Amino acid sequence: MCRDLRLGRSEEALESLKSRNRLSVAETQAEAVGRLLDDYRARRDQGLAPRDLVVVTDTSNQQIDQLNRLIQDDRRQRGELYRQPLVVNDTVSEEGRAVIMCVLS
Repeated sequence: MCRDLRLGRSEEALESLKSRNRLSVAETQAEAVGRLLDDYRARRDQGLAPRDLVVVTDTSNQQIDQLNRLIQDDRRQRGELYRQPLVVNDTVSEEGRAVIMCVLS
């Protein structure tokens, strides 16, 4: 597949992805996000670890942030992350030292 892309054979590359159930096309952004999350959860339920999964997408940073939050929510529900978000405040003390305070919100 990668070789096909490098050689400009996009149709062959897409067909390779499709034949291995690695290509998903959706009518709307919401549908695409839903499919991605369903696929992610199904693979996690099959025993794959987060490090075994990669999300490849061509979208805005805002959409990537949303996907990251949704995947983190799934991991939090699985007990893999803190139950509550971690808030980090970075300030400089009067002496010029950096002070980093972490608070579970």
